[in-house]
Amino acid sequence: MRNGRIAYVHVGNGSRFQIYTVTATGAHRRPLTSGRRYSSFAPAYSPNGQRIVFVRSFKQTDLWTMKANGSDKRDLTSTAHVDEIDPAWSPDGRQIVFAVESPSADRGIWSMDLRGRSRRRLTAGDDTHPSWSPDGGSIAFQRGDPSTQTTGILVVPAGGGTPANLSTDPASRISSPPGRPTEAESSSSATGGTRSSSTSGS
Repeated sequence: MRNGRIAYVHVGNGSRFQIYTVTATGAHRRPLTSGRRYSSFAPAYSPNGQRIVFVRSFKQTDLWTMKANGSDKRDLTSTAHVDEIDPAWSPDGRQIVFAVESPSADRGIWSMDLRGRSRRRLTAGDDTHPSWSPDGGSIAFQRGDPSTQTTGILVVPAGGGTPANLSTDPASRISSPPGRPTEAESSSSATGGTRSSSTSGS
């Protein structure tokens, strides 16, 4: 939550996922995105609360930013045939870390500046859900193993390097995270109601 408002995902017009904000008491709901052809989800506030980074999905997924009131939307990635997901701001607000879901050769955790430039690959693998350490020195992320349907938690230096595995629990199961609808959910009709939510980013 930033500026006294929670950002979350709700089924909006056209049965697509859209981003809204609401006060902590659930009052004054405000739509920030709309569109019948695409979904917007996975909102994350910047550290100063002035902007929100999010995922927009239509045929492919790209990362966008907007002001906290929904204005001044900017496409950060617009990369042909590359699907970026799970964005998170660095604690100093100067970088955004994210995961590439496809193509498979590019899967992993990446970082970029606020203009969508200086892209840097930090990991290679079935890696998602990056999260910065409070000091900005390292990034934790989830690595999946589809062959065993298990996941692990790893940490990599923010500048890149060899990830350290923090979780080796074989019972950990892959599951759909809150805040990121599946492609099937994004493309299908919905009957209404809140399907998934995300309050804020790093």
